[in-house]
Amino acid sequence: MPIATLERDFARRMLPVAGLAAVVLAGVPPAAYRWVAWQKLEAQARVYATAIGVGVRRAAERDPWLWRYNVPKILQATAGHRGQPDIGRVRVTDCAGTTLFAPEGLEVGTGAAGPAGWAPVAVAGRTVAWVEVHADPRRERATLARLAAGAAVLGLAVGALVYVVPVRVVRRRARAIAEAVGRIQEAERSRIGRDLHDTVGQALTALQIDLELARTRPDEAARRLGACATVCEETLAELRRVVHDLRPPELAAAPLAELLRAYTERFELRTGIAVSFRTVGGDVRSDEIATCLFRILQEALTNVSRHAAAGEVGVTLAVTDGTASLDVVDDGRGFDRAAVRQGAGLRGMRERCEFLGGTLAIDSRPGTGTRIAVVLPLAREDA
Repeated sequence: MPIATLERDFARRMLPVAGLAAVVLAGVPPAAYRWVAWQKLEAQARVYATAIGVGVRRAAERDPWLWRYNVPKILQATAGHRGQPDIGRVRVTDCAGTTLFAPEGLEVGTGAAGPAGWAPVAVAGRTVAWVEVHADPRRERATLARLAAGAAVLGLAVGALVYVVPVRVVRRRARAIAEAVGRIQEAERSRIGRDLHDTVGQALTALQIDLELARTRPDEAARRLGACATVCEETLAELRRVVHDLRPPELAAAPLAELLRAYTERFELRTGIAVSFRTVGGDVRSDEIATCLFRILQEALTNVSRHAAAGEVGVTLAVTDGTASLDVVDDGRGFDRAAVRQGAGLRGMRERCEFLGGTLAIDSRPGTGTRIAVVLPLAREDA
């Protein structure tokens, strides 16, 4: 799948996540504040209703039958709560819900209707009326409006961050991966080109010379044609080796240790450089990690044959403690890492490791050989 398509797909998937984050941050704080504030107002309204009910009860006890018609007494009972800024409305009803004293007549409260609380008016153990008090919610509503506005701004800002930051990070990472993959592919092309030039190209050049001599010197034709046949056989074998190394069929079927051992044996036969190979621990079941280790061994041994002037190479594959490690050590001339610029081969090996979350360390000094150490993490099912 193209990188641009992956970026767009991830951006689409992040939209609902960012929207949910914005909605939660914009909605939860105001909703929580409103619930707490309204519970508090209801509790306060019940306290006021109980206090006013005490005054109404006293008036009813003095005049059990006519108290509801004695407006001055009721006004006197509620007078102590006039001017309270947090009382919105007060109403006295009978048990059937019929209004006995309306808010306008009691002249208590600011007139705003908010959460309500009730208290009974009991005379001789019998409820004769109810006092209903509505709290004034205007101050809480103003605070709620400010809180909602701030939460909305915060929700939009956090939603934008939740969307923009991951999308930008993923975009940069995806492009870095694409560039690394491109460099790895270029390194593979360079390695294949070197193999073809050093083996097939030279063999074809020798074949051309022998054929030209066979054409111009009839007395040597038979010997030259025999040499040409030998060169063709060797070239065909070498070409098969190059094709085989591009994607060994054993990579998916054979254990990684056997594949690496076979490659080191072919390298030893081809170059004359002695290679010792040993394994520690189990096997690697991940195709990606097996391919990475195989390619790194290819590149490391190619560098040994081209640059190290080594007489012996040691290769160790270890699969233990959830990691797979590969060590390639030679006794060649070594090099000064600070003075030598890393080529595409070493850079490609490092990027292969980083692509799979691993590390690659190079230890070399002039005259002391070179050690390449690779460590890759294994998933639980691969260990």
